[in-house]
Parts: sequence; structure tokens; C-alpha cells
Amino acid sequence: MLYGYRTNRSMKSQEAWDFAQKSAAIRSIEIGLFLLIIGILGHFWLRQQQVLATALSLFALLAAILYLVIHVENALKKKFKKQKP
Repeated sequence: MLYGYRTNRSMKSQEAWDFAQKSAAIRSIEIGLFLLIIGILGHFWLRQQQVLATALSLFALLAAILYLVIHVENALKKKFKKQKP
């Protein structure tokens, strides 16, 4: 009850919960790799521009979170069409 991908749609049933956790885990790995690449590129290309590097990092993080939520919610909608949101 304290952790995991928790939305109304993901908590509708045990099957939806399990599906959401698996989908979110896969997307989280993708996000981790994306953020790692952004971090490495930012480290080498933006060494002297800390403000720009920080802004880029925050933007990448927000985009990654948005990607995770949109993707998992769409996957839940597609798989569990009969359930109301």
C-alpha cells in the first residue's frame, strides 16, 4: 500500500495492479537509461554552464515522468477497456 504505480485505474483490481507495476517497471528502466544518457551528455557538453545543465536535467526528468504516466495509463486503458476509470 505504500509504494508502486498508484493511480485509480491501476488500483481497480489485482490484475490491473500487477499489470501496471510490470509496465511501470519496464518504462522506469527505459527512463533510467534516458536520464543516464542525458546526464553524461550534459556533464561533458555543459561543464561550464551549470544553470543550463540543471534546467536540461529538470526538463528531462519532468518529460520522463510524463512519459511514464501517459504510457502506463494508456496501456491500462487498452488492456482493461471494460472497467470504468
